[in-house]
Amino acid sequence: MAKRNRQSFLEGSFILIAGVIIVKIIGALFKIPLTDIISADGMGYFSSAYVVFNLIQTVAIAGFPVAISKMVAENVVLHRYRDVKRIYRVSFRVFLVTGLAGTVLMLAISPLAVSVMKNPGALYSMLAMAPAVFFICMMSVNRGYYQGLSNMVPTVISQVIEALTKLILGLLFSSLVMQIGMQQYADTGVVFGTQVATEELAKQATYPYAAAAAIFAVMLGSAFGTFYLFIRRRLGGDGISKEEIRQSPAPMPQKVILKSLLAIAVPVALGAVTNQLTAVIDTFSIQSIVAHISQSSPDVLMGMYGHLLPEGYTAENLNNFLYGCYTGLAVTMFNLVPTITTSIGVSAIPAVTSSWTKRDAVGTKKNVEAALRITAIIGIPAGLGMSVLAGPIMSLLFHNANEVAIATPLLTMLGLGVILLTQVGPINSMLQAVGKASTVLKLLVVSAILKLLCNVIFISIPSVNILGAPIGTIVSYLFMVIAGLIVLCRTTKVRPRFGRVFFRPFVAGLFTAATGYLVNSLLARFISSKVAVLVAIAAALFVYVVTLFAFRVVTLEDIRKLPKGEKIAKALAKRGWIR
Repeated sequence: MAKRNRQSFLEGSFILIAGVIIVKIIGALFKIPLTDIISADGMGYFSSAYVVFNLIQTVAIAGFPVAISKMVAENVVLHRYRDVKRIYRVSFRVFLVTGLAGTVLMLAISPLAVSVMKNPGALYSMLAMAPAVFFICMMSVNRGYYQGLSNMVPTVISQVIEALTKLILGLLFSSLVMQIGMQQYADTGVVFGTQVATEELAKQATYPYAAAAAIFAVMLGSAFGTFYLFIRRRLGGDGISKEEIRQSPAPMPQKVILKSLLAIAVPVALGAVTNQLTAVIDTFSIQSIVAHISQSSPDVLMGMYGHLLPEGYTAENLNNFLYGCYTGLAVTMFNLVPTITTSIGVSAIPAVTSSWTKRDAVGTKKNVEAALRITAIIGIPAGLGMSVLAGPIMSLLFHNANEVAIATPLLTMLGLGVILLTQVGPINSMLQAVGKASTVLKLLVVSAILKLLCNVIFISIPSVNILGAPIGTIVSYLFMVIAGLIVLCRTTKVRPRFGRVFFRPFVAGLFTAATGYLVNSLLARFISSKVAVLVAIAAALFVYVVTLFAFRVVTLEDIRKLPKGEKIAKALAKRGWIR
């Protein structure tokens, strides 16, 4: 039996963050070239399918990964290892059923979904994505189990396998389909059964199929990640020894375990579904409202975007193109940082659960403060920097200048939302860890309502249109952060040191953003804009690291808890950079 590989909260966070950074780099290497291959139009189909998939897989998973992690962590603390094993078996059976049901559901509702969002070209992508619901469910039971054991390594490896698969196969499949479509046009003038008159129209006819090919690779990535986790558990086990099993008390009945899992999972699931509603609200409201504006005020839309559209586009087919610019470019950048900080929340669940179960008030405060502070350290400078360098960053990564021009003001506003969203995930995870999953649900419902109201109000203004989407995002997440913090502090009796947790990272973030903006503005006058923004980002990162130490945002205790932290801490302390 292999030795159980456990990490502390900060070690687990570090491993998950490192993994997410790797996955996000791979994801950027996938999505940025994919946007060039299938354009914003194809990304509209791709993103529409992803939103429907995320909603259904969230329902299918039903909050069980969090429930598994929480219950496994609790029973490990109590040395009830037979219960730990039984929790896995019960969860596996549940996921087997819900995964199959979720796949069937996505296949069934896809035609209705594309009809409501007025985007029929997304149907092929939705159908290609449907099997991924099953594989994600199978992965989630193993990820939740290992995370409950405070072992984040299997989760990270499975994520990397997923990302590499979609990178390699996704770009390959989508490129092949585009080549086939354009070859059909050159040979016959008919592309996948549709007669087209120009090369641009041939591309537009091919995009739905190329997007579906890329989505199919994403589905294969989830399948390969699932196979890895099952093989790993079969060959390597979980580190729980036979002696620990023998000394463990008799396990609870399966019905009791299932009831306990459901008690935790259902509120979490409802909250997760509600959280997904933000993306669903954007997908359906943006496309349907813009489609309405294109009929009622076509002159306004064409006046704003006409000079930026590909040949053959009119106001009538703007909804998918603008949505593709928003999700394929702006939201892609927006989601980079919050995905990293979500890992902090995942790692915080077993840590906060353990200290909360032991009634360790000091430990609970340390874990809560650590999660909030690390999140702020990452989220604040990234969000501010993203706002002030939105245009240069997007021009560096994406090659279509017209699409970048549409997406830049969207990302400028979303950068402020990054700061808020990075805090939402860890706060919600800690609320769930201390038994406030139902409260998270209530907060998410209110947040979704605020998002919908803002979208309806602002996007419906013809001169604002899609620029109203980031406004709703900021308003909804601001509510989540403020309300969630109030509930968390009241429940845990923790009073975070807001100066150290938020204010110092914010001041350091201001220095970072200002440095990036000034360096880029100065250098762009004399050298290539791409080189200028790279130098500006490097300068901003250097200034941020310096300010972190200058304002004592990072402590020796933080450094020591990282892998190889003792050596790093000694080196920094020796130079007087930290104390």
